[in-house]
Amino acid sequence: AIIAFVVLIFVIIFGNLSGNVGFATGTQGFNDTQAIINSVVGYITSTNYKDFPPVIALVEDATDQLGFANEAKKKSETAAEKKDWQNATLWAGQHWQYQVKAADIGLRAKTYLEEHDAKIIKK
Repeated sequence: AIIAFVVLIFVIIFGNLSGNVGFATGTQGFNDTQAIINSVVGYITSTNYKDFPPVIALVEDATDQLGFANEAKKKSETAAEKKDWQNATLWAGQHWQYQVKAADIGLRAKTYLEEHDAKIIKK
């Protein structure tokens, strides 16, 4: 519910800005979120995570969410190319929502690994 509320606020703020200013401003947050995801993925894949079935399920779910995120990002970019800033912003918000879901899932997997003494197998 909180994620939906944040996305709604994002859409209201950035969707109401004229031109591509709102769209361009909002996309830096997506890059920042992706950096966090990349960091968490780096940690998870450096461990023996495949020895933990609950983590395997979380990784599969996060991978699905990132696939949905990429689809939304493509739709956002297509709309932006057409200078359809409203739809570009809406799809960018959807992209970010999927990123946040993937990041949350990844952080839960990371916490599980830390709490269950996962071993670092590669650096």
